Amino acid sequence: MARDGVQVQVTGADELVRTLARAGDQMDDFTAANMTAGQVTAAAASRRAPRRTGRPNGAEIGSTLIYANPIHWGWPARNIRPNPFLTTAFGENQPRIVSEYSKRVESIIDGVRGA
Repeated sequence: MARDGVQVQVTGADELVRTLARAGDQMDDFTAANMTAGQVTAAAASRRAPRRTGRPNGAEIGSTLIYANPIHWGWPARNIRPNPFLTTAFGENQPRIVSEYSKRVESIIDGVRGA
């Protein structure tokens, strides 16, 4: 394109557009990072969770037990103090969890080429 006698040529614009589109598609897949975050948090939470009945279910973070929520968050009307084992476990493992997501994003960005 010429303007006022200046000509600019962009090299690699097509490749940039193509690899940015692929990166956008890849941003939808955080399966591995989600699995690692879930496993790390669930394992740490499992060590802190009260053990009277029930058992943990793999990397799923949560419980179908009707008393899990009041045990975790507390229930003042029933004199149940909070025992935030899940949020504590997540907080203690936050650097590792953030690192897993960062590695995924960096690997996607590394695939962007062009202009």
